[in-house]
Amino acid sequence: MVNHPAGKAVGIPRLLLNVPINKILSQLKTAGFIKANKTTILPKGHTPIVNLSHYEILSFYNAKVRGLLNFYSFASNFYRLNSILWLLKASCALTLTRKYKLRTMSKVFRKFGP
Repeated sequence: MVNHPAGKAVGIPRLLLNVPINKILSQLKTAGFIKANKTTILPKGHTPIVNLSHYEILSFYNAKVRGLLNFYSFASNFYRLNSILWLLKASCALTLTRKYKLRTMSKVFRKFGP
């Protein structure tokens, strides 16, 4: 609110845009990056790209992350994307787990770094 000379407060209208988290989650589910039921959302390795090289897998996931961050950079609840980004990071780790037969995500992070 801005003070007006006549003593009345004048509001400045601003556009409020939010990230549609539920829509993004449903798209990630149909694309095969996550698995979800009514209570839990878990990352899932993306099987179709397991046969690509390590660099190509990382480039694939980085493109997804950059696209989300650029598209929603103006949103009011931009911080809510952190959960989506974690799911994509974990999905990438699970894909590399499957590629290198390491069994757990923590072994991938130990071997290749966070």
